[in-house]
Amino acid sequence: DVERVSDYCENISEYAEKNQVPYYNLFYEQEALGLNGETDWMDTQHLNYLGQRKMTEYMVRNGYLQ
Repeated sequence: DVERVSDYCENISEYAEKNQVPYYNLFYEQEALGLNGETDWMDTQHLNYLGQRKMTEYMVRNGYLQ
């Protein structure tokens, strides 16, 4: 559920900040990423190759990756 995901993401964010590791929460950017629930997911939590490609292209296009 969304509350559980939100808690999970907050914990990761805190860990990343504490350890000076970049962390980008794109959970709420799924529409902007153009992810398709039928073709881009391996299971309910992991992107397949097509979804990973969309994620990478989005991150490059929007300055997350150089």
